[in-house]
This record gives sequence, C-alpha cells and structure tokens, in this order.
Amino acid sequence: MALDGRLRFDTAVYLYAYNNFRTISKMVPTDRCQCGQSNSYGVETAVDWMAFDWADIFATYAYSHARFGGDSFYKAICSGDAGSSCR
Repeated sequence: MALDGRLRFDTAVYLYAYNNFRTISKMVPTDRCQCGQSNSYGVETAVDWMAFDWADIFATYAYSHARFGGDSFYKAICSGDAGSSCR
C-alpha cells in the first residue's frame, strides 16, 4: 500500500495449458466438444485510490491471449477443415 493506505495495487498473472479440453459447441449449443489442446495466458491489474473520504477512483486492465491448438476442433473450423468432427 502507498500514500498511507489510500492507494492500492492488485495484479494477477496466469498461464493455462489444457489437453483434452471440453466445451460446448458454438454450432450446436447442446453438444459437448472434445476440442483438443487449449492454451491461455494473461494479466489482470487494478489500481484503487481513495482520493477523499467520499470518493474512490479506480482503474482496471486485463489482457488475455487464448488459443486452441494441435488437432483442435475449433482450429479446424477456423481454417475451413470440414473433415473435423465434434465428439
């Protein structure tokens, strides 16, 4: 904390790597998809300043980079490979 506790910072960094990722199909929402590999990384941060007893000023920022990879169903859809199927 800074400024006698009136300024606060919060930051989170994350990294995910999944194999055999499952989700709901975008094409048929009731279907479950075995979508292969999924990778994601990002950062979330926030600053909160109590400027006055009656005013709190804050700002947040988030960045996320998420992708399907390998033999992913969604990767095949995006590249136009109609031979892939959702299981």
